Amino acid sequence: MNTMTDRDDPAVHRRANHRSQAIAALSSLEAEDSQMRTHLLDAAVAGAILARDPADRSLRREAAREWKSLAATLLHHVTTEEAVTSLKVGLKRQLPRPLVKKVRERLGRLRALTLTVEGVDFEHADDAQVRRGARALCAIAVDLDDLIDSDERHLFPLMQRALFGHPERK
Repeated sequence: MNTMTDRDDPAVHRRANHRSQAIAALSSLEAEDSQMRTHLLDAAVAGAILARDPADRSLRREAAREWKSLAATLLHHVTTEEAVTSLKVGLKRQLPRPLVKKVRERLGRLRALTLTVEGVDFEHADDAQVRRGARALCAIAVDLDDLIDSDERHLFPLMQRALFGHPERK
């Protein structure tokens, strides 16, 4: 007689593993959001001011410094956000397609803006390139702040309900 318990079922183990990954990714996003928010205003201001005066060497250095502080966290954040919106297994409910689509569109825009900023050497590029990079830096900060706000208001509560089965808000 073969009696397989839930402990022995590989599908149960996979679901539990995916659920654990989802919980870890959600926690990581929440922590990153808090950490990045402190840098976003500085990056937006640096980009906006430099876009108005791209010849100023000290403003160029400041924008380069702000981009450097934001870039590493941004890459990890975008990757984690994509992973979270792709999760299906282990959730009690699926995330709404319109929300996932909107998040993915924002992530695509952030990737495009990131390529623009990465393509600019703030210290040595000509004024037109620096202006383009500074505008993109400012746009990244604004878009990322909007994405974080959306995460906090929509994605995180939905993920928590999907993972833990909390009742829908009325």
